[in-house]
Amino acid sequence: MEILAEILEICGKPTAKSRIMHQTDMSNPDFHGAVEQLLRQRLLEFNDQVTKFTTTEKGLEFIRRIKALQELLKS
Repeated sequence: MEILAEILEICGKPTAKSRIMHQTDMSNPDFHGAVEQLLRQRLLEFNDQVTKFTTTEKGLEFIRRIKALQELLKS
């Protein structure tokens, strides 16, 4: 869950695959698995014209909820 949230945070602005992989230190197979899951769940979208990924509104809500859960667990 944390890596998925990290990808979504990185893609708050349109972001290329190479940048996501670099910032998350993910291998190519791990990257594709995670991104496919995020795309399937409509948390992330891919723009073919600029070949970049962007977090959807649903993805932003996912990030907010993960952060709230993390705060709750810290208490």
